[in-house]
Amino acid sequence: METIKTNAIPNLEVLSITQLPNEVLESIFMESCLIAKDLINLCITCSRLNEVISSNSTLWQTKLQHRWKHAYKRIKKLRSKRTQKDGMVLCWKSLYRQRLVVKNVVAQRLANMPSEVHSGKAACQKALSEGNFYNFCQLLPSEVDADLRTEFVVDELMCIVASGDDAHNLQGKYFAEKSLAFYCHQGMLDEIKAFVMDKSCKIDLETGASLIAQWFQPTKKITSVRIKEKLDIFAHEVKLILSTISPEHPVLQENFVLVSKLEESLWSPQKCREILQAIEMFVVPNFNQNFKKYFKPENSYINLVLEKKQGIHITLCLTVMGIARRLGLLMEPVNFPHYFVLRWKEFPSKRGIEQYTFIDVFNGNFSMNYERLLQSLSPGISINSDHCKSCTELDVIQRMMRNLISIGKHQQNTQGLEFLYHALELYNMFIPNSIEERVSSIQIALHLRINLPMALDRIQEVVAQYPGLKDMLIDLQNECEKSLSHLQLENLKLDEIKITPKRRADNPEVKYSVGMIMKHKRYNYVCMIRGWDVTCEASEEWIAQMGVNRCDHGRYQPFYHVWVMDGTDRYAAEENLTFTPHLRPIKHPEVGRLFDSFNGKYYIPGPELSEEYPDDLEATEMLVSQYLEKQGHSSEPLEDLADDDSD
Repeated sequence: METIKTNAIPNLEVLSITQLPNEVLESIFMESCLIAKDLINLCITCSRLNEVISSNSTLWQTKLQHRWKHAYKRIKKLRSKRTQKDGMVLCWKSLYRQRLVVKNVVAQRLANMPSEVHSGKAACQKALSEGNFYNFCQLLPSEVDADLRTEFVVDELMCIVASGDDAHNLQGKYFAEKSLAFYCHQGMLDEIKAFVMDKSCKIDLETGASLIAQWFQPTKKITSVRIKEKLDIFAHEVKLILSTISPEHPVLQENFVLVSKLEESLWSPQKCREILQAIEMFVVPNFNQNFKKYFKPENSYINLVLEKKQGIHITLCLTVMGIARRLGLLMEPVNFPHYFVLRWKEFPSKRGIEQYTFIDVFNGNFSMNYERLLQSLSPGISINSDHCKSCTELDVIQRMMRNLISIGKHQQNTQGLEFLYHALELYNMFIPNSIEERVSSIQIALHLRINLPMALDRIQEVVAQYPGLKDMLIDLQNECEKSLSHLQLENLKLDEIKITPKRRADNPEVKYSVGMIMKHKRYNYVCMIRGWDVTCEASEEWIAQMGVNRCDHGRYQPFYHVWVMDGTDRYAAEENLTFTPHLRPIKHPEVGRLFDSFNGKYYIPGPELSEEYPDDLEATEMLVSQYLEKQGHSSEPLEDLADDDSD
């Protein structure tokens, strides 16, 4: 190859890239700024570059690590295991290609999900088994390693959820989150079973709380190791406070190691009291500042309680128990009706209930005897000394789960029912002999029309275990069978079902359009329009209950299906809606099911919703632009003006 001589510096030769030594090329190609596509393009240019790139296993290992660092850790473990077991070495280039194949398959499957939901096909699939809908692994070609399929799918779903901002690819992220929940729950079954069945030692409450938190937060990686590490940090912070109270305390000695298991307190009551004082000085000013929403599920998730320092009675008690144990102070949980406190043996020379000092972490009372405890309870809560006995670790787990079940029961929408179903499923794994929760889980599955064959199997299991319940469950069984038959018939007719578009030219009386962000004149909530009817199509019972006929235009005016900031679904009369200048994203869990993006002014519907309301996107753009122009606002996207749920 001809060399080129420069005029600027005599005798300096510029080499072609193909003249560089292999080790230099490899070093260049390792750079993170070069992606796999760049390498493939280089391979096409000449045979030497193709040879260097294709044959270099370390290069493809590095590229896989750069692009998919979480999957890389799992692959490396599997590769090492395979090598040790049978001497088989997995090719890094092949593994990169497999991961790329999974990325493409997942993207295609997610793209198909909205239309299947809209058409009703998804309902038929989920009725038989949710696994029929979240069937990514079955769609993968045989070249993808069987041991890595689920890992790769979950990793790609996590990448989608974490990618970009909260305003784009809303449908992809919505269905990725739903899919992640399914795979997360499936992947946790063995872990939960092992946790429940382990009789070798006491139940580890921190591990149990971590499992509960992970079950309800599938898009996060929550481990007991991380929870324990956070509690270790809190314990060290308490030690710093303790050093100002009692500099000679044995906990502060250099050879003291945080305690992992404790059967009784390590110190005298006086030294334990000093530890408790330090814990109080740490907890009271840091936890539950400006605490408002008691029944938010997040206050029951131990990872968020430790992160945000906001929690309910039981999760705050778990936090204090964990800190105290690490410092050698044994605190015991006390499970009152509608209440949860701790106790510790401050007066061992006394008898019975007089031995204990009670702690109400939630209300900041860290030193109460039995009499003061009774005085502190809310009206209507009646307890006696028998209630003050310590409860088991399983009782604590059961109480945490019952709290979450109660939260699910109070959410009056589809999301609440799904939450309740998942809460009941987890409860039944922790407490498998609870008939009430098992039957409730079957009832919710029937209502949601999911996993109906499994529900039928569970009915048979309950009847076999408790024959006396057969008559009570026969109606439930018949409903399940009837629902299955009905869905199978619906499935056969899906191809015949055609969506009738709602054209604005045919409905000129409809003022607003899909995707607009509105405000309710009477109740002041901010919402978004997801659909409309020319007149009220609710039942006569609902019309009477809501006083629709008392509206100025009654039922004979357009009504709008709206999603509200608080997560509820509502049906609002046109006369009650108005424009709002606060054009911020609507924090409703179902937005991504129908809408693809938010442009700062309104929501862009997905293909399925656009098919049903084909003229609304254009109408929305015109209406919002006219409103903003009239108000003197720029037509540029507006920023989110508030983080709360009020306007």
